[in-house]
Amino acid sequence: STAIPTAIIPTKSTPIVTSFPSRPNSLQLIVNGKQILVRDPQPSLLLVDFLRDNLRLTGTKIGCGEGGCGACTVMVKAAGAEDNQAVPINSCLRLLCSCDGLEITTVEGLGSEATEFSDVQKAIADGNGSQCGYCTPGWVVNMSALMAANPTPTAAEVEQHFDGNICRCTGYRPILEAFQGVAEKARQIECRLDLNQCGDMEDIAGEATCCNSKKGKAVKKGGCCKSRRDPPPVETLHYTAPLTRDEYWRPSTLDQMVELVNSLENSPSPMPKSVQLVAGNTGMAVGKYYDAEAWNYGQPKEGDNVVVDVKGVPELLAISSSDDGLSVGAAVTIADLISTLEDSFGSDHAVYAGVIRHLKRVANTQVRSAGSWVGNLALLANNPTFNSDVSIITATLGVQLVVVDMATGASSSIAVEDWLAQGGGGLVVSGLFPLYAPQDGATYLWYSDKTGQRHVNSHAITNAGFLLTINSSDSSITSARATVGGLLDGFARLTSVESSLIGGYMNEVTFQQGLKALNTTVQAAGGPSKDPQNSAKYRLALARSFLYKLFLTYCSSMNTLSRDLLSACKPFAAAEDRPVSRGHQLFHVDDPSTAPVGEYITKLSARIQASGEAKYSSDLGSKACLYASFVLSDCSLAKLDSIDATQAMTCPGVVQVITAADVPGKNQFYGRECLFVNVGENSPYVGAPVAVVVADTLKRSRAAAKKVTMNWSDLKPGEYVPEPDVNGDGPEWLEFSKGPLSRRMKVRKEANGKKIVGASVETGDVDNAFAQAQSNGLVVAGGRLHMSGQKHFFLETHTTLATPDEDRRIIVNTATQFGQYSQQMLAVMLGLPAHRIEVKTRRVGGAYGGKITQNVWTAGASCVAALVVGQPVLMHNERVDDMTMFGGREPMEVSYHVGFTDGSAGHDAGRIQALDMFYAMDGSYDAPESLGCLSMATQWSDSCYYVPDFRSKGTVRYSARAGHTSCRAPGNLQSISMREIINEHVAKKLGLPHIVIQERNMYAYGQTTPFGDVIGSDGFNWNIPELWRRTKHAVGYHARVAAVDAFNAANRFRKRGVCLVPTKYGFSPAEYKVGCLVNIFAADGTVEVHHSGSELGQGINTKVAQAVALGLGISMDNVVIADNSTAVVPNAGCTGGSGTSEACVGAAILACQELMNRLKPYFTDSTTSWVDAVGAASAAGVGLTYNGWFNMQPPTTATFEYATQGVGFAEV
Repeated sequence: STAIPTAIIPTKSTPIVTSFPSRPNSLQLIVNGKQILVRDPQPSLLLVDFLRDNLRLTGTKIGCGEGGCGACTVMVKAAGAEDNQAVPINSCLRLLCSCDGLEITTVEGLGSEATEFSDVQKAIADGNGSQCGYCTPGWVVNMSALMAANPTPTAAEVEQHFDGNICRCTGYRPILEAFQGVAEKARQIECRLDLNQCGDMEDIAGEATCCNSKKGKAVKKGGCCKSRRDPPPVETLHYTAPLTRDEYWRPSTLDQMVELVNSLENSPSPMPKSVQLVAGNTGMAVGKYYDAEAWNYGQPKEGDNVVVDVKGVPELLAISSSDDGLSVGAAVTIADLISTLEDSFGSDHAVYAGVIRHLKRVANTQVRSAGSWVGNLALLANNPTFNSDVSIITATLGVQLVVVDMATGASSSIAVEDWLAQGGGGLVVSGLFPLYAPQDGATYLWYSDKTGQRHVNSHAITNAGFLLTINSSDSSITSARATVGGLLDGFARLTSVESSLIGGYMNEVTFQQGLKALNTTVQAAGGPSKDPQNSAKYRLALARSFLYKLFLTYCSSMNTLSRDLLSACKPFAAAEDRPVSRGHQLFHVDDPSTAPVGEYITKLSARIQASGEAKYSSDLGSKACLYASFVLSDCSLAKLDSIDATQAMTCPGVVQVITAADVPGKNQFYGRECLFVNVGENSPYVGAPVAVVVADTLKRSRAAAKKVTMNWSDLKPGEYVPEPDVNGDGPEWLEFSKGPLSRRMKVRKEANGKKIVGASVETGDVDNAFAQAQSNGLVVAGGRLHMSGQKHFFLETHTTLATPDEDRRIIVNTATQFGQYSQQMLAVMLGLPAHRIEVKTRRVGGAYGGKITQNVWTAGASCVAALVVGQPVLMHNERVDDMTMFGGREPMEVSYHVGFTDGSAGHDAGRIQALDMFYAMDGSYDAPESLGCLSMATQWSDSCYYVPDFRSKGTVRYSARAGHTSCRAPGNLQSISMREIINEHVAKKLGLPHIVIQERNMYAYGQTTPFGDVIGSDGFNWNIPELWRRTKHAVGYHARVAAVDAFNAANRFRKRGVCLVPTKYGFSPAEYKVGCLVNIFAADGTVEVHHSGSELGQGINTKVAQAVALGLGISMDNVVIADNSTAVVPNAGCTGGSGTSEACVGAAILACQELMNRLKPYFTDSTTSWVDAVGAASAAGVGLTYNGWFNMQPPTTATFEYATQGVGFAEV
């Protein structure tokens, strides 16, 4: 066999010799086929940091650091194990020390541009499943792990596998469709290889049957039901970090583990150490929300901490069955517990079918593959407000835990609920799961459920479990177990509910007794527990509904449930309850002569995004790099008296703490924004940056930042803050633009109490229309609606690498949509002229408007830190910090009055004649940032409907909240939604279908919008009527409505709805000022292009490359798009509003036209090649570079030049 190459990764620490037998000093693992020997590994080092920082495998991304997004997914298996033993895990939660003896595959190990892309990588790239690409490696690895375990998964199995992967830009349909195509291809290959065993397509899509299972037992994962549990390691491991006094132990026997923990906890050391038992370390991500300090704010503890890895103890991994039950070791993962239950009880067991279903809703695929089931219980034991689904399941089952007393070594058996009630304790070795074998004359009824903010990968708001034994002859209840979580203070066994059910019958009387007992239990506890996010009334209603569904489930099984209640028993929350997603799209070229423009072309960087080779700003760290993390204020509207960084400076690896005093220029930029809250100033909101901590690793900087303390005074109650004096007497305003405001942003700044008056529009005479409404036969209605805000949640949090350069220059690689703005604000903060600051962006891992201006905080802080320490400094915000620092879409309240015809006097009912809309927008502490969003709300509020007398206006208020900013269709998303709500109100008032109101008020050719646009003229195309007609026909609208009405009439609780909605997005290309530099290389005629747009995943680079290829008459293979840089194409506008790609293409066309004019004399005849013409021109001294500048003059005085339009249909 071929020898595996070995790399040795040394560290600085010195090994400590102990009396415990162990392999000292080194850790061995295989990464992407290469054997790695790590000397003296740090006990606190995470696998993701080792891969990214030590091995430079940056395809493994950091998105949330909590095991929730899947961006960090890697495949692991025991070294030498079969491929089908590989499982996906979150590397952001896995300790490197726990990877000894494992084989790890990252996305780079699956395929690359230099070798060959894998089928999975090609599928997601070529299937348009990668937009910004930051999440793509995690999707690829997880799919590869599925196909390693099950080479021919069905489409349903593919969809059910991705509950642990999030995508924030592409949408899930193209991703899942691409992966389903890979699976389908694999199934077809398998069929061709063995035609004798291949059935028809319906058989292929069904469930496989295990070769060694009982007849008829389904195996969901395909293939043989061989356990994928790793064999327990045989070696004891011990690693130490002398500087921090941290230790890692992996004992290899139960006795050894008991002895070890006893010796550690009773050590006579003058500095006691905390001892932490871990299996998958997945609790680190969850624990920080319940006790942030105890869980080190989601970072591995460092400093006098001992980690004891339980995965090396065979007894804790053992699984065995006897007449007493199924014994499952405490360290068995939740995924292996599910597989064990499936293999042991099948898919139709009266009790365990429901248990398995609920277990599959615990966390996600990656966490279940690493986290142990007892670890989930231990998390609850230490954090009583954690709503553990595993506790609900195991306590309802009546699982008995085998617990070893760490002091005496004696073992005992205890029920799950009793162990939790005493706060845990001891060492749980295993759990005994009852068999619940069939009984003569009795049946079991299991029902458990949870409600969360999402159907999958979400903590429970409230969860509950019920297990009844029912006499088959008379339906009397002979035994009952009931549990609930999220309702009382922690997990609760509902003994009074159990007593109320036992002896009763499965009927209305017993159900009411159960409800009464539940209410009594809650009242005796002083009411439901406190939950800042979910009301007591709501959580009690959920618990009551779970009890109700228990009885409905029984009636349904006995075929005694009325037809209108049947649908209430049909589950819909889990992945297996959804139909397989599918889609259909068409691409065509209207004019082949314009190719490659107009052709369907996969995004240029899609495949390297799928292989992890595409680099983002957060991937650019190096060994010479230091790392910084923000210290955030924990008060708002209070004065900062002092900052104490003493404790932070004692943390390992800390270099310096940077505050406002270190800012070389002005500690202020656009509007009211400042880089750091300065001592003596007020914190405008909770989460405002106060300082940054610079350290040798990102993890250490984050941990140390939490050790900085702040002292406050003059805490002011209330939410709203005074508006600054806009007349010049207040703080200095550093306006970004001194030029005229754009037509789209016609905003006047007026002092008006605590409000800023924004853009407004009025046409006709609205006040008179309402005054004369009654005499004109109009019905008037009104309403008010509150719309909450929305976080951006881009997977790549705000990130910047600042590198000091010679001659007082600084190079700033930042994830931004607006390099020019970043450069100008940095010049203010750094006290440097703009030409000494180069802002560069290659690609951004999601933005949605949130990185137009708000990236300046990481850019500014990293630059200040880099200049102070004289080294490159990388900032990559921790997820919670990022969401605390920044707002998002503005919350707003919309009020309206609408006047419409009622059908009298010969008018069609529902024609809207007058509409007055007012938007009250929460603009956060920096309200001017939200003026543009208000402007977009008002200037899109007409949607697709004509109103003769129309008014739309609003205000922005200051509040003590983190700064809001543009968020994907800012303002207009709310206003367009509001316009449809008004249509719905009118329809309800008149008793007409919503679609009737829509069609009676839709714009017609020749009508003028409130913004001066004439529909159907001056280039303002109008395709909505045709799109509307086609969509209605394509979806069979009227037949669907009839079917929905019939369904709703026949079902009491579950309802359906249909909606058809038109949209228009007014567009103004003249608003964009962008450039595109095209360089032709004389040596071979290849072309390099720099444009001023930011690649956010929208494919701007691909579009510009298409335009350049067409403009120069060359192949796209000869065109490369370089990084966006303010030093190359300066003075450009932002990437936003869905128009930058179009504008950059316009700039590219101008550049190509100029270059072709220069080259024209050198195409001497039709046989002259491109390379020859370029060479001849260069030899003659012709310049082969040109910067095209897009500066379109508006063709109309109206607000928009044209509109993009669409029609969407949904049935839910």
